This record gives sequence, C-alpha cells and structure tokens, in this order.
Amino acid sequence: QGGGNNETLEKMMDEINRYAEKYAAVIIEGERKRKHIEEKLQALPFPYGEVLRRKYIEGESYEKIAVEMTRRYRRYYSYENVRQLAKRGVDEYSQIE
Repeated sequence: QGGGNNETLEKMMDEINRYAEKYAAVIIEGERKRKHIEEKLQALPFPYGEVLRRKYIEGESYEKIAVEMTRRYRRYYSYENVRQLAKRGVDEYSQIE
C-alpha cells in the first residue's frame, strides 16, 4: 500500500510541475507583450505616448492627467483636450507595427 501513495505523490508532483511550466510560459509571454507595448508607447510623439501610458498603464483619470500635465509642462490641458489626445494617440498607436 505504501507504493500506491508514492505513485499518487509522483502524479501530483508531475501535475504541479506541468502547471508551473504553463504558469512560467504565461508570465514570459505577458512580459514580452508588456515590453512590446511600452516600446510602441515610447515611439509615439509627445504627448500621445505619455497620455496613453498614464491612462492605460497607470490607470489615471483624464482629469488627473490634465492637472498633472498642466502642472508639469506649464501648458493648459483640459479634460476634453486630454480625452482627444488619448483618442488620437490610440489611432497613432495602432499604426505602429
């Protein structure tokens, strides 16, 4: 009966190892995609890359982006202005290979 427990343990360990390999592959693919997205965002002209990064990577609201960019660049950015920049930025982003 002890041999049966060892076989069960081996099967469980094999299954755990398969899941660990799948998990590692998913993590590696996610990192590859993240890097590709970041490279595309960096290739965008200002201010599109910054607006898209802040909105979709950092999760900031259009209001916060407008306030922070106005403060940082000493140029007025309204909510609507930032929203339009994001829309145009997405169009620009989609053109990059």
